Amino acid sequence: MLRDGALSDGRVISFVNDKLVPVWIDVRAQAYPMIPALHDRDGVMFTTSDGQVLNLYYLSFLARSYVLSPDLRTLLNEQDGMLGHADMAGGSYIGMLQRAVDRYQPPQRLALAGP
Repeated sequence: MLRDGALSDGRVISFVNDKLVPVWIDVRAQAYPMIPALHDRDGVMFTTSDGQVLNLYYLSFLARSYVLSPDLRTLLNEQDGMLGHADMAGGSYIGMLQRAVDRYQPPQRLALAGP
C-alpha cells in the first residue's frame, strides 16, 4: 500500500531525495534494526536477540515510516510513524515528513575563541 501510494508520488520522491536518506526495511525478511531511536520502542515487537520480529501483527499489518536524526538517537516523528492506509496519500505523507524535518535541531557548534 505504501509503495503503491505515497512512495510512488513524485512530490514525496522529490522531498525524500532532497531532504532525507531513505532506507527500506522489511521486517518479514530482515532483522529489526538495532539502532538507539528504534530499539523496541513500543515494547511489543517481541524481537529475538538477533532482531527477528516475532509479533505477527507487526509482521503483517503495520506500515511504519520513521524519520531519525542523523546520529540515529532521536525519532523525529514519534506520533506520525504509524500510518493507517488512509494516511498514506502523498499529501498526508509529505506533511508527516515535513513535521519530522522541522523538529530536527542540529547540534550547536561551539565557537572557538581566538588567540
